[in-house]
Amino acid sequence: MDGFGGAAAATLSRSTPDAAAHRLRAPDEPDADASSGPAAEEQIAEIRLIPRFHVAYGGRPVPLCTRAERVLAFLALEEGVSRRSIVAGALWPESTSDRALASLRTALWSLSHAAIALVDITQNALSLRAQVRVDLTEATSLARHAVDGAGCLRDIPHAVALLRRDLLVDWAEDWTVIPKEQFRQLRLQALESLADRLIADGRLAQAVVTGLDVVGSEPLRESAHLLLMRAYLAQGNRSAAIAQYRSCARLLRDELGLAPSTAMARLLDAALTDPTLD
Repeated sequence: MDGFGGAAAATLSRSTPDAAAHRLRAPDEPDADASSGPAAEEQIAEIRLIPRFHVAYGGRPVPLCTRAERVLAFLALEEGVSRRSIVAGALWPESTSDRALASLRTALWSLSHAAIALVDITQNALSLRAQVRVDLTEATSLARHAVDGAGCLRDIPHAVALLRRDLLVDWAEDWTVIPKEQFRQLRLQALESLADRLIADGRLAQAVVTGLDVVGSEPLRESAHLLLMRAYLAQGNRSAAIAQYRSCARLLRDELGLAPSTAMARLLDAALTDPTLD
């Protein structure tokens, strides 16, 4: 049982002695058998990781202790499910196994007193309940569709708005580093793909704003500067395209000792000489 034994386990499992799994339920929440129909299905809790951690139910914040927040964030980053021993080890890496599991039990006890049930528990695993919605899930799906170019995104402005910010911007725990960077790179690629579509659709002002978002997030990302130059030239705004080239060239020279790519040089030449832009 990964060290989750004795009186503590009995306390958490008292309500379902003959079941292999049980869930954390708010004190005033009805049993599953008593909760049915459309009203029950509409009860959705939200966990937001972008840009900061936040839990809401019915549009209202759900107050949680720090340990409970970290458990929920870890599960959300792990696509909603993880082994209990892995959660404990990741969140309390400097503790012994027993102490880490004790800290996890404390967090689960706190979650059991939250305003809404958020987690299902088995002997070995924790999982977010089906009624819990995570913004990272939607953002990742939209980003992958944008990058793959598979199908048409119905609401590009919504996708752009969701992908403008990094996740958990004020968290620095070791277990967040890789997921944060993975999402960062995915969202930047997706924003570039969306900006490219916006240029093709003639929605040039939106393309410029999207390109600026990418450059603001990663100033040395040459592909984003290239997109901005294309958007400016499509607008007939040669001066802005030239200024963008010079800004990128200066950054590349000062930070990396590099010159802009041939593609950017060709766009600069177009901005300077193409008579159709007059």
